[in-house]
Amino acid sequence: MSEELICRCKGSLTEPFTSLNDLSVHHVSYNEFEKQFGELSRWCEKIYETITKVPSNALTRYLRQRYYEELYEQGLMRLRLFHQYSDRLHERFPDLKSNIQDKMMRINRQWNQLESCFIDYLDENFDRILQDLHNELILFEDWLSKTEEQLWIFESYRINDISIEDFQFKLHQHTILQDEIKSRNSRVSSIIEICERLRNDYEQQAEQVPYDLASDLENRWHQTWINSVEIQCKLEERLKSLR
Repeated sequence: MSEELICRCKGSLTEPFTSLNDLSVHHVSYNEFEKQFGELSRWCEKIYETITKVPSNALTRYLRQRYYEELYEQGLMRLRLFHQYSDRLHERFPDLKSNIQDKMMRINRQWNQLESCFIDYLDENFDRILQDLHNELILFEDWLSKTEEQLWIFESYRINDISIEDFQFKLHQHTILQDEIKSRNSRVSSIIEICERLRNDYEQQAEQVPYDLASDLENRWHQTWINSVEIQCKLEERLKSLR
């Protein structure tokens, strides 16, 4: 492609057009085409990297499904607009056909690769989602049982024959545990929301969703949080008595 043709194409935005009907054809430039190509190519590359390099199980993919569905629709729209722009550019500058086609082939290959990843990522399997949810509940229940045991140890702690420094250390340990319990609040809420969403999305298999177990664990977590607050107050009162 000659330098003269490149300059003529990149400067085409400033060229006058004869009528409003000619606007869709004349109001294009190779410079804008290259810009759109670069932006779309980088977008495809970024999303592809996110999908392929971030590890996830079926449950995580299910949670992100709507987000990636929106991304997929966004990508399709951007691709259609890019195709339309390339058609108008080719109509305006037919001598650029090979250059335009080259970039279109490159972006189409990139999109086809990304689209394949989208399809695989959004391919739902209820059994796998349910298994991942059960595993999540088992891990949470295990953590909850250990936390309840730790709280019992703190609650039964005696202040006889102990230095202020040692008791302050115990109080600090409990504060850390209490913060951890509090931090699980969002996860508990998320599990309940997942169960509700699964029951709505898979009505025929709603009975298989472990909503009751999740609800029981939520109640246990809430009671554990209350216990930790009470224990924290008791420990702080005991510390005052040592001073």
